[in-house]
Amino acid sequence: MAISTVHDREADAVYVTLAHGAPVRTVEFDPGTVVDVDAAGNPIGIEILRPCREWPLAAISERFALNAATVDTLASIADGFRRPFHVSDAFRSIDMSRLVQAPC
Repeated sequence: MAISTVHDREADAVYVTLAHGAPVRTVEFDPGTVVDVDAAGNPIGIEILRPCREWPLAAISERFALNAATVDTLASIADGFRRPFHVSDAFRSIDMSRLVQAPC
């Protein structure tokens, strides 16, 4: 399964689905990061509140022995939320109110 994300802008949260399955418990890494785990103890999803902040990827990777490709993908997703939105002068005519990200 490919990793997928759902971003809830109103809640300022992102959910990253790692695998199919039903969560049987949740592991909290910090007050804004939880990992849903299946019956076998495998991570199936990660919820991040305020996704523009630093994600505890090292701790999650260590706890669940995530492979390098998964860690790289998660790091890329996290970086996408931390980078400020830049627009070149050529695109100033776009309605920017529809593109603004929530502040950290």
